[in-house]
Amino acid sequence: MEEFIAFIKTIIYIDDLDLQLVLSRCKTRKIAKGKMILKKGQIASQYFFIVSGGVRFFYHFDDQEATTWVTSHPRMGRIRQKNMGNNVSAYDRPDSKLSNLNGRRTLPRIYAPT
Repeated sequence: MEEFIAFIKTIIYIDDLDLQLVLSRCKTRKIAKGKMILKKGQIASQYFFIVSGGVRFFYHFDDQEATTWVTSHPRMGRIRQKNMGNNVSAYDRPDSKLSNLNGRRTLPRIYAPT
């Protein structure tokens, strides 16, 4: 988690209280190589930080997989809130590790007026 905190602090200023709120909403999980994270057509609403390994975006064409984008550790990204046009899977090492923040449910709480 220290690497995630350091990454956040390189892109924005965040005080300790807000940082703890963000971290309390994150879930870190291991994903086996080749395991699907999202399937084409699913509604996506996640922010993620790649702690280790990587993910790839791909689609099927004529019974073959065509990779459209690959990204790896350390990286933060957002999977847009729409129907996925691609599949997303873990691709590197035996396991990839992602910290996820569900944007649709969590961010309104974090940014809600006090």
